[in-house]
Amino acid sequence: MLGDQIETDIMAGKAAGLKTILVRTGVPPREVPNVAADVMVDSLLDLTLSQETTLF
Repeated sequence: MLGDQIETDIMAGKAAGLKTILVRTGVPPREVPNVAADVMVDSLLDLTLSQETTLF
């Protein structure tokens, strides 16, 4: 699950059993106890992958 809000996107992804990616270009992240994205990026461009790189 890819999203820019921990309280909605990341929590929904976790509830669905998905790996999560927080993009920090949207809403400023607010701390949510015991909830963290699996991967955090500053921009969608950071998700550009080479053949040698994997996120999960």
